[in-house]
Amino acid sequence: MAAASHSGAAELGNIAVQQGDLDTAIARYERAQEIADQADDEAITWRILARNNQAYHRLLRGEVDAAATIISEAMVLAEERGMLSLQPYLLSTAGEVALAQNDLEMASARFQQGLALATQLNIPERVAGITANVGLVALRRGETTCAVHYLSSALAQADTLGARHLAALIRIWLAPLLPPAEARAILAEAQEIAEIGGRRRLLAAIKEVRARMVEEVMAHGRSD
Repeated sequence: MAAASHSGAAELGNIAVQQGDLDTAIARYERAQEIADQADDEAITWRILARNNQAYHRLLRGEVDAAATIISEAMVLAEERGMLSLQPYLLSTAGEVALAQNDLEMASARFQQGLALATQLNIPERVAGITANVGLVALRRGETTCAVHYLSSALAQADTLGARHLAALIRIWLAPLLPPAEARAILAEAQEIAEIGGRRRLLAAIKEVRARMVEEVMAHGRSD
């Protein structure tokens, strides 16, 4: 019963995320965590995943410190209970938290560990997602060529898997690194995916990237 209740709360959270309502999503993930915690070890997987979901979406809302605390709790639980199969997801989130904290060394370490585990455990979606994360670290380090390589590789994997949300997200990250014509084409592909799925946060991100690209073109024109 606890697992079913948690699953229902988590699914409602996922729906809220798709609609772009982070506040509702986080509240539902908190509720999922409460239900799972009451069941203790009978719902250990849900206890861990509810924390991971909550940490990730708090990070999206800009609550970096809260996200760091919650993902640390999830990682301790997973380690204590030997839940190796969940580690790639947790390491991915922990790496994104470290990236938000500008700790590139920690972010890289988390992502590399997560990528190795995802490969070992044959979790293709996480291999693609973390490969993209490695690309974001390279970008932050100013290694644009490496960033394009990792992001392009991750995009090919996501497209092959049919992981459409991830594929759209990677396109949004990759577009500013490409020549203008390629960037426009890849953003159009991302927008099509986002519109079909009704993913408002992706649509907002696409709009933001397009505006930033226009600003850069105008700034370049003024400097010529």
